Amino acid sequence: MLKENKSLTRIEKCIAFFKKYWGIVTSFVISTSIVALFTCSLVFDRKIELQIMNNWVGIILGMIATIMSIISLFLSFYNLEREREEGKENRELFLDFRKVLDELQKEQSGMKDTLTEQLEATKDLKRNLANSKSPTVIDDNRYKIDAKNEKFIDILEIMRKAGVE
Repeated sequence: MLKENKSLTRIEKCIAFFKKYWGIVTSFVISTSIVALFTCSLVFDRKIELQIMNNWVGIILGMIATIMSIISLFLSFYNLEREREEGKENRELFLDFRKVLDELQKEQSGMKDTLTEQLEATKDLKRNLANSKSPTVIDDNRYKIDAKNEKFIDILEIMRKAGVE
């Protein structure tokens, strides 16, 4: 993986160079070729004819096309490497997300079961209260209260059994 990152970093540096200087390189090649064409015509004392100019332009355009194809080749390799790296990152992120979702589903089903049990207990308690004609009496007087507050304590006891705090 470290080797892939070094390769990707090297390609990124090359792409950054081409991205920054491709116009300058192209302009330099064109201007240098034009200057060379006229310099050669002065040095060799020949007139620049249309056929010579066409050949020269063909050579220059061929060089520029070659440079651009090399840049394009680097870009395609760079994009391929970035796509592979991002695919790995996306797969890892998806697996982490999947684990979190599984944990949440387990927790949700556990909470659902707990709520269902509490609902059933509350329904049973309501049925028992509806079926009993007399209020529930607390067997032990652990709160040390008098008889008139026993109904309030009974309600508190019922609520505690139902899970309501």
